Amino acid sequence: MRYILHPQVVLEWITNRKKIEHNVVQKFSDLLDQGLVYCSVGSLAELEKFFRTKPESLGLWREFLKKTQFAKVPSYGDIHAMAQAENVEDYFLEQSAKAVDATVLKQLTDVQMEQSVLPIPFIDLKTQYHHMQSEMEHDMDLVLNNTQFIMGDAVQKCEQALAHYTGSRHALTCGNGTDALMLAVMAIDIKPGDEVITTVYSFFAAAEVIALFQATPVFVDIEEDTYNLDVSQIEKHITQKTKAIVPVGLYGQVADMKEINAIAEHYSQKMGHKIYVIEDACQSFGATYQGKMSCQLSDIGCTSFFPAKPLGCYGDGGAVFTDDDHLAKKINMLRVHGQSARYYHKYIGMNARFDTLQAAVLNVKMPTFAHEVKTRLALAKRYDAILPQDKIVIPFVKNDRTSIYAQYSIRVKNRDNFVKKMGEFKIPTAVHYPMALHLQECFLKNGYKKGDYPVAEKIAEEIVSLPMSPFLTEAQQDYIAAHICNSV
Repeated sequence: MRYILHPQVVLEWITNRKKIEHNVVQKFSDLLDQGLVYCSVGSLAELEKFFRTKPESLGLWREFLKKTQFAKVPSYGDIHAMAQAENVEDYFLEQSAKAVDATVLKQLTDVQMEQSVLPIPFIDLKTQYHHMQSEMEHDMDLVLNNTQFIMGDAVQKCEQALAHYTGSRHALTCGNGTDALMLAVMAIDIKPGDEVITTVYSFFAAAEVIALFQATPVFVDIEEDTYNLDVSQIEKHITQKTKAIVPVGLYGQVADMKEINAIAEHYSQKMGHKIYVIEDACQSFGATYQGKMSCQLSDIGCTSFFPAKPLGCYGDGGAVFTDDDHLAKKINMLRVHGQSARYYHKYIGMNARFDTLQAAVLNVKMPTFAHEVKTRLALAKRYDAILPQDKIVIPFVKNDRTSIYAQYSIRVKNRDNFVKKMGEFKIPTAVHYPMALHLQECFLKNGYKKGDYPVAEKIAEEIVSLPMSPFLTEAQQDYIAAHICNSV
């Protein structure tokens, strides 16, 4: 639970702490350390004025300010309600509290000694926002004031940060992850009749983009432990028509890129034409593979900044990464209607420009992303340690890579019953993905049938994802683990 402090509580905490019960002091200190204590911006001026008259307490006030969060009175407050309020200051406090989902704390003894683990968000974007609210509002206000809403300065700043983070020479932002894949496919001149090898088990976008260009998605089954494309089955699917291989870093773990790149290089020489490798990193941005970052592991890397991603904006967004100067130059034109200069079109392109407000959001998130990645890894390891592995299958990550755990996905028998029971305990779950791609209605015309890809079909019936975000608490994990034992 978050608390926003009545000014009297601030005074009591700083000037009378020695008289407060030890357990209350300890609990309140813990809440401060966890970033769950807010002070209304509207209270700061009077509090500052008071403590300047109390030199003995000024240092403690300064230390308190370093730990507390701040909540502004929202501009959308109801002025009529404010005018009718018995106490305007209390009204402002209540409005600030609503803005950050907090409770107004009017006396320290009202601090709850036991914090409820519920509700448990599946992905806790709200807490993340509260941790960076001031910076977010500042950077978004800059965009609103300079009115460069499309491809403004924040976009160039974002691209530089993304390129630096991944180690790529070029990072080109675009409208969403699917646009990123489309730009990659357009850049390598995929044509009707070409074949592109990809996984049979993933989100729909990679196969969809291939089919949209009237090429043929050639499906390959997956590994039963990582759920990524099974490299041992690629070569038997390569033909003279093969133009590219698109591995997907499913659930946050990169596929076997070294082996895939080697296969592509070998058959490029054998077939007499380039076979490209396009890494679909829409779930693996932030993961590593043999010391390198996802998105910098092949000819082209593509990712998504959908809000629920480990690095997400507040709408749709995506990016294409490459070290190839020619491809980068082409993609840069393709994302703006194929323009080489304004109103001069070298290619048939598309409108895939990145929104400046979304770039501003990513610019605020990028400085803390590395810390969030470490937190995700620690939480995943803790899940591994406390979940009942005799009853479920936990994620498997190969030794030469890390997962970003875009989802923490387990496998269970009788999934429908499991999901129902977890729901009764108010634990959210999600199924990513309930059907392998070859069984989707739009691909049945290609003659696929159940049994063609047995591993993917098996995983699709058992996979289910648990809550995961950098703001998941250990108490919430313990609650989830305890009830999994009662749900399988």
